[in-house]
Amino acid sequence: KVLKSALASIHTQVGFIDVFENYVWIGDKTQSVICFAFKSSEKNEPKLVPVAIDTEPKQLTAMKVIDKFTIVVADKFGIITILKLPEDVIAECPWRTSLPPERGVFMPPSGHLIKLASFNVGEAVTSLIKSDFSTSIFYTTLLGQIGALIPISNEEDYSCLQAAENLSKQNWQKEFAMMKLKKFEHSVISVVDLDYVEQIEQLSEEAQIQIESILKANNNTTVQQIMGMLGKYKTLCKF
Repeated sequence: KVLKSALASIHTQVGFIDVFENYVWIGDKTQSVICFAFKSSEKNEPKLVPVAIDTEPKQLTAMKVIDKFTIVVADKFGIITILKLPEDVIAECPWRTSLPPERGVFMPPSGHLIKLASFNVGEAVTSLIKSDFSTSIFYTTLLGQIGALIPISNEEDYSCLQAAENLSKQNWQKEFAMMKLKKFEHSVISVVDLDYVEQIEQLSEEAQIQIESILKANNNTTVQQIMGMLGKYKTLCKF
């Protein structure tokens, strides 16, 4: 009854509902995510109040709550996005409430979810699974692809891997002119594609020597150390 009254005025195509403690995450197939919180009214009756909304409409195909304040969603274009509640909502002192951008449907005034990271896997995502044995997030796609998103907490590791990824992309495009990068490359935020890093060893010897010298000069690391990092993070993919 509480949920029904809270959502009665929102014209949506709800496809996913997940609850974590006092937060209710609603995933819509055309409007992305709205987060509600249970609050006590003056009559001491619980009610659902919208606290944060995704400002970018997404045609969701999968949704998974990571923790109390963070969620991962995926859409039919293959874009996986990690969103987090704003700090004022987490502190339970919301003050930045506003109406979201006009979408042609009513959306309640609330805070705005913060985009932490996003990545495009190239095809529609069908499921998202949070590992019980690690911090990894696994995904599956319409054409049978299986992959994992692994958190990198060490800033130095992230910087080195990102540099190696960029150098690998540049050289692959030089050596294989017909190679195309994934669609929606602009949608990649705070994510390193380890598949590109792994391909360094498949490049010509000249390209590998060039990458090695650049990594040493800019990041004080070597290709061998990069491959060691690669192996370290792959071991975190425990399902």
